Amino acid sequence: MTAAAWLLTLVLGVFSLSMTAAAYPLDGFEATGIRRLRAFQKILAGEWTGSLRLPPGGSLGADGVRLRLVGRPDLDLGPGTARDPVLQAGLEAIFAARDPSYRVALLDITHPENPRFAALRAEDGYVPGSVGKLLVMAAVFHQIRLRFPDQPEERGRFLRQTMVTADAFTGTDHHRVPIVDEIRQRVEYRPVQPGDRMNLWEWLDHMISPSSNSAASLVWKEAVLMDRFGTDYPPHEKSARSYFRTSPPAERTERAVHVVRAPLEAAGLRFEFLRVQTLFTRAASRIIPGRSSYATPLELLRWLVRLEQGRMVDPWSSLEMKRLLYVTRPRYRYASSPALAEAAVYFKSESLFECEPEDGFRCGPYRGNRTNLMHSVAIVESPARGQDQVVYLVAIMFNVLRVDSAEEHQRIAGEIEGLLRGSRERGAGSQEPGDGRRETGVRRQESGVRRRESGDRSRETGVRKRETGAGRRESGNGSQETGVGSQETGAGRRESGNGSQETGVGSQEGNRGTGGGAEPLDRRLVARGTKKLAPFSRSDLSHRLIRGIPGIRVET
Repeated sequence: MTAAAWLLTLVLGVFSLSMTAAAYPLDGFEATGIRRLRAFQKILAGEWTGSLRLPPGGSLGADGVRLRLVGRPDLDLGPGTARDPVLQAGLEAIFAARDPSYRVALLDITHPENPRFAALRAEDGYVPGSVGKLLVMAAVFHQIRLRFPDQPEERGRFLRQTMVTADAFTGTDHHRVPIVDEIRQRVEYRPVQPGDRMNLWEWLDHMISPSSNSAASLVWKEAVLMDRFGTDYPPHEKSARSYFRTSPPAERTERAVHVVRAPLEAAGLRFEFLRVQTLFTRAASRIIPGRSSYATPLELLRWLVRLEQGRMVDPWSSLEMKRLLYVTRPRYRYASSPALAEAAVYFKSESLFECEPEDGFRCGPYRGNRTNLMHSVAIVESPARGQDQVVYLVAIMFNVLRVDSAEEHQRIAGEIEGLLRGSRERGAGSQEPGDGRRETGVRRQESGVRRRESGDRSRETGVRKRETGAGRRESGNGSQETGVGSQETGAGRRESGNGSQETGVGSQEGNRGTGGGAEPLDRRLVARGTKKLAPFSRSDLSHRLIRGIPGIRVET
């Protein structure tokens, strides 16, 4: 097969993988005007054509979503936070035979007065990709709160009545969003197109649910305009175009960074360890130049804690953002574990894989042989209803080559669910540290975390640990351009079944010297055990692509 044919086969295969997920409780149409919510209810009732396979845990109504840590505003996490000995031993057992690139942070809040924390390399991170869309979502809610500080009802009305038309900020984006056809009474799925007109709630839903990069760039643009025009937002179309055409590029970048940074710092989070600074489409990044992005599992977990405390912007905003994260469609990656079928899952993910020719290995979606990142951020309430419920927050980031990162995340989800259930059933926290490993219930045969019980299909997929040798290192749910000049290099693409965007390979060079393990992406991947990955630069990969040699970054 020629190099060009190999590259075409890979790209076509990636585009066929576009998955559509959806969030927000299905009874939320009247409050939000998100049209797919009403359409999905009609499909479930048999009134419209179509099929909708909703897992048991995805059937909560809006009133069933609540914040779990409102009574614990003092709770915080940091590098010095004590690990629960039982939970820590269990987490170490889960990852003992896996690749050391895994970075994990876990917090059990089943009993808010007695939370339990465990972590592995949680202060080291990667480029966040579409997980960074959490920050864009918070930016919009922060701007609206500034306008209506004591009027939550007005904020909801504002989101419902403010219409936004897709414009030059959209770009090539294979992620399909649900488009409601009222006349033919059905839901169609396609990428966002210029001219699509929806309210802000719907754009937020498309950004978080199917992780549309076009929607994310539009939402971020609107947050910038809210900051620029204040009470005169929404501005006249000519005024908005004039601002983006005539203002200095550096000023646009500063404003775009400011709107995502402000709510984080107001909540006491560290921007140097959780930052997104480049818009999610190449077209948008030509208008607002970007900078480097970076995140660690610990800071992502702290973001979830602030959400549950009602401190991510404020209680009303936190609750609405949690509803936007609630998965109400067929699940994927971490959320698709059979062990979580009965659970309510609030979820965002990122995937980025890169392929190059290799004898004897077929590279493809979620199985990159040059880069294979996968990140998951989740709140799990298991089961969604009932007395025997465990509630926990988890953030996972990793990069393992040549394994199916989506299935690996699914397996890990089942094992962590088993760990939480097993340790609670055994009276977690009562053992001394020395008793942890044998008493945590993490052994698969004792805790129900056997591979066949947690959705581990390694016999079917050929991703057994002994077959991969590399352990399991992954990352994923979206994507974004992270390099300052990545949109200009043509250096490849990042795409994702839950979010995609174009990016430059060397885009993380701006992270050097920031601390917290934020060295450049190329050096990190080599230093953390990716043995067959040689250092490379943005210009190097751009040169390869221009010359037609396979070397592609794909976000899925």
